[in-house]
Amino acid sequence: MKRPASPRSLLDPLGEEAAYQRSMRRRRIAGRVLVGFLALVVLAGAVAAAGIHNILSKVRHQPSLDTVIGATARPSKAPPPASGGSPENILVLGVDSRLGENSSFQPTTGPAQTETLSDTAILVHLSADGKHVTLVSIPRDSVVNIPSCRRVDANGQPLSDSAGNPLYTKPVQALFNEAIQLGGPACSVKTLETLTGIYIDHYLEIDFEGVIKMSNALGGVPLTICSPIHDAHTGLNLPAGPVLLKGQQALAFVRARYGLTGGDDLHRIQRQQQFMAAMVRKALSTSNFFDPVHMYEFYSAVAGSITTDMSSSQLINLAMRYRHINTQNIVFATVPTYPAPKGDKWYYHLYWSTDEADLLFRYIRDDQPLNATPSGGHNVATITVPPSEVTVEVLNGTATNGLARQVADQLAAEGFRIAGVGNASSIPVAKTTISYPASRTDSMKTLAGALAVTPQETLDTSASNVLVLTIGTDWAGLAASSPTPSPALSASPGSPSATPSLGPLGVPTTNAADTQCVQG
Repeated sequence: MKRPASPRSLLDPLGEEAAYQRSMRRRRIAGRVLVGFLALVVLAGAVAAAGIHNILSKVRHQPSLDTVIGATARPSKAPPPASGGSPENILVLGVDSRLGENSSFQPTTGPAQTETLSDTAILVHLSADGKHVTLVSIPRDSVVNIPSCRRVDANGQPLSDSAGNPLYTKPVQALFNEAIQLGGPACSVKTLETLTGIYIDHYLEIDFEGVIKMSNALGGVPLTICSPIHDAHTGLNLPAGPVLLKGQQALAFVRARYGLTGGDDLHRIQRQQQFMAAMVRKALSTSNFFDPVHMYEFYSAVAGSITTDMSSSQLINLAMRYRHINTQNIVFATVPTYPAPKGDKWYYHLYWSTDEADLLFRYIRDDQPLNATPSGGHNVATITVPPSEVTVEVLNGTATNGLARQVADQLAAEGFRIAGVGNASSIPVAKTTISYPASRTDSMKTLAGALAVTPQETLDTSASNVLVLTIGTDWAGLAASSPTPSPALSASPGSPSATPSLGPLGVPTTNAADTQCVQG
């Protein structure tokens, strides 16, 4: 099974859309994640206000990540660049709690929801130079390995048994959104740090009321709808053309999925990112946005929706650094994924595309901005996994002695990693073939692009991360032009090379200045 290029492929290729929709748990609002990011900015505007302490007192503070996770169990924080400043990474969690102020969101039928769920997660990377912000959405239904986490109470305090011994959860393979249920937001942070090797400085939780309060306070969020939207599940009905979303309507927009384009979570993330970008533009263009006198009630409302491990002074200092960010430099991306194949225990869910995801997070670790370029009305970059990231085993399917070793040496000269050489199990092989795991689809594209023939592509369902190139009788050597080398960035966790070469990042992105219409 080949990883399709379109997010629509998250639906079963055999057309079992109804089964897919029944099995997927409902995503709720990711748009409120932006409240967390903007809160860092808007709270800075209240610094001069006499009531600053009253505002900040509404923020719920929890123990530091080092207190819960332990400083020795975390990646090393990157040293600050010689030019000054220091990058910051903040995990923003859209939390679905139906208690207290959010009780109006309880389901009308069935038992009430009493646990806190993480329905949205975005890693916010703030560059050292204070000029770039990258927001990476993490699909909640992606399958990950959640490490052992310290158990915490409802206030984020670490738990111990009656003898004073710390209590821990067991490592488990599960959906990303389950980490917060196991060990609170610190467990979500530890999971992401383990997956990416990125040191996360802080976390920020936003509840359901956040997006409603902010959209109302801004007088609505302006968007342009490409074609009419009618979603029976959320009651959302929007005409084509300009609209102004606020309150419950804004909430419905960022929750809508069924009946809309794609009908899946990744299409919804795209719409949510457009909503967030529009909210950024509206917020930063509001004349009174940084006026604490006019916006006191607004600041208070936003602060009351936030739970974080940051102190008041950390919130203010961070916000002051990024309050004048150019919207062109606020870039949104999503962790690349592929659908679990039919028969897999996680069928209907998603796995991370290892090669693309590794490249994406290495840009973050090295504080490299994601520069989106316009293409067909969308801001996208070019997908290229460099040869240095591709491991290949070469098999000879012809009667020419020594051909596998010859080709392996040629590929090594182009930068590919060679895992070994040998002969095909059956000779002759008519068609040159690349066998690859779904998580290495883009690595396969890099290898295929280096060949003079168009290879047959075969999906490998084993757990191996090695591509197998079987040379057929149609072999015509390597392509005339080699893959273009690119600037070196840091090695991924556990990589033997300290400075592997990376190609241009190809994860689809958009920025906060993008005003294209929203596809319903």
